[in-house]
Amino acid sequence: KKASNKSSFQEIDIKNIATIENDKPIIALMPVITRGHSLVKLNSDLRLLNHEAQRIFIAPFALPHSKSDFDLFTKSLVLGPRGLKYKFENFRKAYIGHQETNSSWSRELDLIDRFSNSIWKARKEKLQKQSNGIIDSIGVSCNPNNDKLKFNVDFAFWAPGYNPDKTNPPAVYLTISSILQNLREKPYTDFDKESLFTHVYQHSVLDPANFSRFNDPLLQSCLWRCAYDGELDYRSPNELSRTFVDILIRLAHSKANNEFNATLDLLVGIAIGKIKLSEAHLKRAIKELKGLLSEHPEYTEILDYINTQFIKTHASPLPKQDIPC
Repeated sequence: KKASNKSSFQEIDIKNIATIENDKPIIALMPVITRGHSLVKLNSDLRLLNHEAQRIFIAPFALPHSKSDFDLFTKSLVLGPRGLKYKFENFRKAYIGHQETNSSWSRELDLIDRFSNSIWKARKEKLQKQSNGIIDSIGVSCNPNNDKLKFNVDFAFWAPGYNPDKTNPPAVYLTISSILQNLREKPYTDFDKESLFTHVYQHSVLDPANFSRFNDPLLQSCLWRCAYDGELDYRSPNELSRTFVDILIRLAHSKANNEFNATLDLLVGIAIGKIKLSEAHLKRAIKELKGLLSEHPEYTEILDYINTQFIKTHASPLPKQDIPC
């Protein structure tokens, strides 16, 4: 919007700013931003138009990747020529992480493109439409009659009273993503060790016990998909791999008893190379799960792939560009 006086405003589309008068202040409103590229471009275009009046940028809600990204964005936005400072107003922000080139769903699609079971074919159709939004299909469901992974009441980070059956899965994903990013922003200290802060001398991983504490299938799926690859590298110390595989085997036992859980989705995390396990414990997982789930061909197919790709004694790797980092 462009202000002409205190009581009158002229609305102008952000894509059509050529008519703005150089000496009139403007108020630019963007309901939600992530990187804020639209506001940055607007600011640059106004500079090219020799706009010399005050600018007020308003974004009530912001979902930046990190605090450093947001700080850099705001600093660059408010600095004007000749010492002039513009204003930027924001009501709520949540840092959500995720700066990978390929999302977990893109990597999953590359993986399952080689599978033939009907479960994987149906999943492939869903992922091929991810540009339209995944909504209920955040993770791979074990239930052929319902794509939506189970979510229960009493989620620790939400206020009580919500109906889990009516919950929007992306809202859960956004919550987990924000929680993990806040842990990345918080430095590790001897007094507060609950941190995913990482630098050249420190590597932090997500405690595999979280996959037991948060035992709703939707939460387990969101945990590994929201985490960065290095935060799921459980190869060393070996105890991390043992803990994760123990949890995976317990889930497989439940699946063998007809419980719909996140076993298949966690196997996707291993197969795309995001969840990394020591070879000894990965072998144990493959052996146990093949025995428990031999009547489920979709499990056999992905377990055979994991065995071929990640167990050295059976390795026959794909071309380098096809193997996720």
